[in-house]
Amino acid sequence: MKLTAFVLALMPGIVFASSWTSQGFPPFTAEGTGKFVSHAALTKGTRPLTLHIDQQCWQTADAIKLNQMLSLKPCEGTPPQWRLFKDGDYSLEIDTRSGTPTLTLSIKSTRRSRRQHGAPVPDVERLAADPGGESHLPGRRCRARLLQPANRYR
Repeated sequence: MKLTAFVLALMPGIVFASSWTSQGFPPFTAEGTGKFVSHAALTKGTRPLTLHIDQQCWQTADAIKLNQMLSLKPCEGTPPQWRLFKDGDYSLEIDTRSGTPTLTLSIKSTRRSRRQHGAPVPDVERLAADPGGESHLPGRRCRARLLQPANRYR
């Protein structure tokens, strides 16, 4: 048996034996070929973001942002800090299909219930004016008689 054929036969086993990990997240699960996903409930704060596979450390090449694809590079220096602005269910998705691993961070959106607001009810009672059956002629002074407060829910 040729050596290259033997090495190629072992490759799928190596790929499936290793898995991505990140502090605070459960091990990543494979979703198709070259995509790995992990979900965790995290609290608000700041935390370092590093990813590990087979004793190799990876970190983002650029600033960490939600819902954007970030290129990964081997770790060097201090790891970038990830600022979490709210508590929630966060997802990390690693894509290795393009040659350079990429990372996408997202948070599960929570739908807030909208409160029902009614129209404001003024404290002042509305008044109705009775013209007294006479019409107003131009040039004459008009003085309306005020009656009882009108029904406020007309």
